[in-house]
Amino acid sequence: MIFFNLVHSEKYRSLDEYLIPKAEWDAHRAEYLQRAQLEGFADCKATLNVLDQDLDARYEQTNKNFQSGKNPYLTQRPNGTFHVSTPKQEEVECLSLADFFPDRKYISMLEMLATVDQATNFLDEFEHWQIKNQRTRPSKKVLFAGIIGLAATSVTASWRRFPSRSTRATWTRRSTGTSPSRTSRAPMIASCSFSAA
Repeated sequence: MIFFNLVHSEKYRSLDEYLIPKAEWDAHRAEYLQRAQLEGFADCKATLNVLDQDLDARYEQTNKNFQSGKNPYLTQRPNGTFHVSTPKQEEVECLSLADFFPDRKYISMLEMLATVDQATNFLDEFEHWQIKNQRTRPSKKVLFAGIIGLAATSVTASWRRFPSRSTRATWTRRSTGTSPSRTSRAPMIASCSFSAA
C-alpha cells in the first residue's frame, strides 16, 4: 500500500505536519499546557505511572470479581476463551426535543446563536490568532455578526458554484451546419446560461 502526503493539503498532510513545530513547543510548552488546562499532565513519566497503577488496579479488581463470581457478564467457554455479554440498558424516560424549541416554525440565526451561547458560552472560546498586540475583545453582537456574515458568504459562494433545482436554466441548441435527416442526425451543441429564479 502506498501513502501520499500533499504539501498544500489540509487533509492529506503527513501526521507530523499537524503537530505544533518542535521549536515552538519547546519555547512555549508551559503556555500551551496552561491554555489547554493540562498543567496536571506536564510531567509525562509521572502521568504514565499514575495511569499504569490505576489500570493495574482495575485489572486486579476485574479478575477478583470474575474469580469470585461477582461478574455475571464475563464467562469462560469450555475451549478456554472468554465471552463478554453486554447488559441490556433499561429504557429511560426522556423529554421530547420539541419541548426545548419555540412553537414558531422559523428561528432567526441570531436568536439561535445567542441561545447556544447562553447554554454553552461558546463565544468565550474565541481567541485572537495573535498572542501579542491583542486589541480589546469585540462585543458578542460583533462576533454574532461575523459568524452570520461568514455563513452567508460561504452559502452564496457555494450557490454560485453548484446551481440547485431552484436555479432556472435557459438552454439553447444550435446546429453545427448540417441539416438533420431521418437516417443521419447532425451533431448538436448545447449551451447553457444560469440565472437566479
